[in-house]
Amino acid sequence: MMNKPIIYLDFDGVINQINPFGIPRTSTGGEYPIDVVKVADTPEGRYRCRWNRSLADGLYALRDRAELKWLSTWQPFTDVLNRLLDWSPTVVETVRWYDADSKNGIWTGKPDHILSRIRFENTEPEPAPIVWVDDEECDYDAYQRILDADPESRILMIRPDCRIGISPRQFELITRFVNDPDGFEEPVTWDVEPSANEVDPDMGVGFRKDH
Repeated sequence: MMNKPIIYLDFDGVINQINPFGIPRTSTGGEYPIDVVKVADTPEGRYRCRWNRSLADGLYALRDRAELKWLSTWQPFTDVLNRLLDWSPTVVETVRWYDADSKNGIWTGKPDHILSRIRFENTEPEPAPIVWVDDEECDYDAYQRILDADPESRILMIRPDCRIGISPRQFELITRFVNDPDGFEEPVTWDVEPSANEVDPDMGVGFRKDH
């Protein structure tokens, strides 16, 4: 039997809808409306977070069919996110992919972790499919590196528009992949929300990497 798919999630720009530089979105529609606004209190500051409850609940509902993992710069504070989202930390694992004190690995750690996991899965008799959702790191370079790793299982890369997070279209794609990874013909599927191309790919790096 195939192992459960693994879903790696960022928070900012994926669940938390952010637009720190106020770049207008020329296209309209196709997004989940913000219906939850809460403040995340961390030792490094307070951050206002905005998301859609049905999206967050829908992602969490996948826990019986997939492994959910945080792969986020919020790594030291995912306990705060879990409380805000009403997610159990025993269900959603936090990947320790960079040194929270020195920040070592923060610029390269995400794709490095995904590639490491692919190499591990390639040694397994039933390699787990992987979903990686990140509004910045799921870029063309990462796509090429993952292709070059010759994954034995199907991989789905999702790049949302950070201003709206995961769109309904992208959530449907994630759900379809979790239900039937082998239904995807390509070894690596890279999906970019069309309006994400309106946003500079470096947008928000300093804003988000500082917390």
